[in-house]
Amino acid sequence: AALNKALIASRDHLDIEATVKEVYGEDASIFGEGNANDNNMLRQVFESMLDRIHDEVTEDMSQVLDEEQIKKMLCKLEKVMEKLETEHAMQKQLDELNKQLACQNVEAAKRPKGVDVADVINYMEMEELKGDRDMLQKELLAVEQDIQMLEEQCQEKEVDQRLLENKLFQTQQEIEKSADTGSTIGPNLAQQLRQ
Repeated sequence: AALNKALIASRDHLDIEATVKEVYGEDASIFGEGNANDNNMLRQVFESMLDRIHDEVTEDMSQVLDEEQIKKMLCKLEKVMEKLETEHAMQKQLDELNKQLACQNVEAAKRPKGVDVADVINYMEMEELKGDRDMLQKELLAVEQDIQMLEEQCQEKEVDQRLLENKLFQTQQEIEKSADTGSTIGPNLAQQLRQ
């Protein structure tokens, strides 16, 4: 059920007409695009493909879920999600009721001249938005600090890599120097031994 909801939700977000127009452009009219009777061949083909994909994904996922015994966990998760949706709907109703009560209380209270109920509500919403903005700025600062720390680590690794490359280069030079010395000493030593 959760899988079906997810697939249906993703399909609901897809604008088939816009997709057809984007892919085929003006050529879509060849296939009956834009007829008033809504007998649109491309749309029907597209929906048919989506139905087939939906069925195949559902079947494949059901088999995998049965094999892995994940279905039970998904059922539990779905119950939790339904409970959260119900709580969210109730909270939304409660918020609306609180807003109405706040409006009534503001209306009942004496207001200075020129202050409207809408002004008070706008002010309250603005304060809430300021709080959200402040929280986002703190989160952004934390992310920027993390980025700076990662950049510093990258720079340290680059320095370490350069040092390692220099050491390898020096070692290579020493080996080459030893090889050159060995090539000149070897023949001279062999000649001296023959004499």
